[in-house]
Amino acid sequence: MLKGAAKLGPPSSKQDLRQPVTVKIIAHIKSQISDQPLDIAFFVCLTTLFYSVARVGKFTTWCCDHFDPVENISLAGVRTKSDRNGFITTVFTLPHTKASTTREEVQWAKQEGPTDPHDALQAHLASNDPPMDGPLFTYREGHSHHPLLKAIFLRWLKATAKATGYDTV
Repeated sequence: MLKGAAKLGPPSSKQDLRQPVTVKIIAHIKSQISDQPLDIAFFVCLTTLFYSVARVGKFTTWCCDHFDPVENISLAGVRTKSDRNGFITTVFTLPHTKASTTREEVQWAKQEGPTDPHDALQAHLASNDPPMDGPLFTYREGHSHHPLLKAIFLRWLKATAKATGYDTV
């Protein structure tokens, strides 16, 4: 039944198969980026999306001047918590999702190696100093902050993946 539905769908709804993003690919991407504010914001967003298994649109905005705290996460929505065994996780409170108009939490824990989202977040906070009431993933350009747009994130992902030999990410 699903194969039949796929055949009946319009050509615009079909895409070529892509390679899944893996820790190995993220490590290769890390080797391609610099310590510039946009690169740092891109990398922390990538690791956060990967380790929290979240959608790009939950952590990025679609337009430069479209930040809505009812829909988009800010630094105020980030906290740490520990479980009964003392394991610490970083929790992101998403104010709104496609499936629910109420808050949802996603989280990740510190990882070993170059893809550690904790180290990436600390670098982002030190370099970009995002405002408490603005988009979480912003980057400094001159004296102002710019939100990491979904289109910029996807373009950066495609370019850095291609530079490391992964054309179909």
